[in-house]
Amino acid sequence: MIVTGLIGYPLHHTRSPQIHNAAFKHLGLRGIYLPLPTPVEHLAGVVRDLRRRKFRGVNVTIPYKEAVLDHLDEIVPEAKSIRAVNTILVRNNRLCGYNTDLDGFQAALTEKKLDVRGRSVLLVGAGGAGRACAKVLADQGADRLFVMDNDLVRARACALSVKADAVHPDRMPGLLADGVKIVVNATPQDFQRTVYARMKPGGVYIDLNYCYPFLKRSGISFYNGLLMLVHQAARSFYLWTRRTAPLAVMMQAAERP
Repeated sequence: MIVTGLIGYPLHHTRSPQIHNAAFKHLGLRGIYLPLPTPVEHLAGVVRDLRRRKFRGVNVTIPYKEAVLDHLDEIVPEAKSIRAVNTILVRNNRLCGYNTDLDGFQAALTEKKLDVRGRSVLLVGAGGAGRACAKVLADQGADRLFVMDNDLVRARACALSVKADAVHPDRMPGLLADGVKIVVNATPQDFQRTVYARMKPGGVYIDLNYCYPFLKRSGISFYNGLLMLVHQAARSFYLWTRRTAPLAVMMQAAERP
């Protein structure tokens, strides 16, 4: 039995179990993906017990993508460079940390044919998911990348790692007025009303969330986080099973509320 799961808190709205369990069923694998809601005081114990409980691996979500690093035996260079882990593989009794958000965000941009080269981008949120997005945006050649976070120290650290500009939230209206056309929301908050009122026609709003209803506005393209969720899940699934994930099946499962 391939036992996998998701560590985070809370986990009320996650669609990861239905995505992965659909993939196990489709491929005829004896596997299961379990939600593991974990209060902060239990994080170290839950991670440590993955070996004893014979888990093949887990995903890690808010608020532990950074904190979990302290409890791992090994971290691959890509995850170490952004100081965020969203996938743990249990290999040879060692806990190995990966970041498949990088794969997920890159694949989502590619599939939607969103080219950031030569364009200015505002990234809202410098947590674990935000840092993964920042690296992809920088690697893809964004002309100018602005990183915004209520925690300016965190924003500066993220911006410094990818040679971007850290900005205070008060600067959002000015940046949008000055021609920032792509906004990426990597926080749990819904910024649609705040951003749409200031975005100019031709703008693109990318939200890593997938639970908020989409507020349509003429001239603004909107993409939610389902595509990134499925692609990062597919990469995690491969790490745990060494089987190519059935993307279409996983997307169909993700689209079920």
